[in-house]
Amino acid sequence: MTVHEAQRLCDGHTWYDGGWLRIDGGRVVQWGAGRYDGDETVRRHACLMPGLVDMYARVTGFVDRIIRNDALAPHWACVALMAEAGVTVALDVGGHPEVPATIADLAAPGRLGLRWTGPVLDAPPVRVEATRLVRDPASARHAVDLLAAEGASWAHTGPSLPPETVAAVVEAARTQGMKVLHHPGATTAAAAARAGVHLVAHLPLVLAPPARVAGPADLIRSFADRPAGRVDTLAVLAGEGVGVVPLLHSWRRGSVLEDAVGEPRLERLLDVAPFHRYLLDMRGPGLAFGRRYAKSHLGYEHLKGKVRDEFERGWSALLDALAYAHDHGVLLVPGSDAIGISLVPGFAVHDELAMWQRAGIPWEASLTNATGGAASLLLGAGTSPWHTGVLALSTDPAGSAGMAAVLAGATVLLPAPVDGRARLVEEATA
Repeated sequence: MTVHEAQRLCDGHTWYDGGWLRIDGGRVVQWGAGRYDGDETVRRHACLMPGLVDMYARVTGFVDRIIRNDALAPHWACVALMAEAGVTVALDVGGHPEVPATIADLAAPGRLGLRWTGPVLDAPPVRVEATRLVRDPASARHAVDLLAAEGASWAHTGPSLPPETVAAVVEAARTQGMKVLHHPGATTAAAAARAGVHLVAHLPLVLAPPARVAGPADLIRSFADRPAGRVDTLAVLAGEGVGVVPLLHSWRRGSVLEDAVGEPRLERLLDVAPFHRYLLDMRGPGLAFGRRYAKSHLGYEHLKGKVRDEFERGWSALLDALAYAHDHGVLLVPGSDAIGISLVPGFAVHDELAMWQRAGIPWEASLTNATGGAASLLLGAGTSPWHTGVLALSTDPAGSAGMAAVLAGATVLLPAPVDGRARLVEEATA
């Protein structure tokens, strides 16, 4: 049995000036606010809080060589990075179900609490390889039944799906006890919210972008001379209780080549997605040639002069919209979008929360949303405070250090309790 005490404690919803918890047999058996007055030896920390939840990840990896041993080696590298960053629970989105199911079957209990959506349910034109076509309400019900049989606990509706089919997916998911994540497109975020989805992804797409955009940077520039967010859309989301996973860090990484090349943990991605060696080659003098490669193969624009100024104005408008959403009651939950370009599993959640901090969202709200708020959305409102495990921070988040620096010092004291398939155990842990 171990007792941990901190000058600041969060149970996923409320912050306390001082608190403690007792861990025994891999469970939090007791916790409280204030000073611990028992006789046991106490380990002290700056902050104690539940494990981080990544609500939009791909727990996967790539190989570019002959497989000689474990074909899942890149996937395990992805899982290891998430654990190192303090991400103890993740929702795997838009992938073939065999991969997360196999990882869940083989993972040592406690490595990662994993849920998944399975393939995206969409209509032509499809945007991702892992897509299951849904053409009408009958096929929607069949597709959701397949997801449930494959172990998915959420469904993911794609950008080409019309409103009536999204509504059919929601109804079918409800009968299976599943929730729905939506990618705005043919069905807007507001329409999806009215249909009953639980979460919408990509804040720039939530804010009704123009119909014609060339890429992420072009879309962000389109916000330069527009109001800081669609008040009507955000009001609908707040009123319907629908969450948003903004993914702003992912959008910036997909737009600004210098940011992608400058990722400090870029080398750590080589074991997960070896194509990142091309970004490493672009450092220094290689960037001039790299721009041509990145434009042809990765879709990057060359942002300079007035185009760069317009991009930064659009970016500022998105940060304003993010703050507006928070201030008006929209539940924001973090997602990494890993393993996208230069998005390090786990650590990209830190960077996403740092974006929220730049937008002016208080650190207390960011961390409660990333722990208890996300856990309640993913697992249910009755989830135990420590159902995603326990993190210890070596730096007080109320101090002057930035969010990414604070979370970089996180240590997992207790992983999320999981069963033999690495799914989260449903019973309370405290």
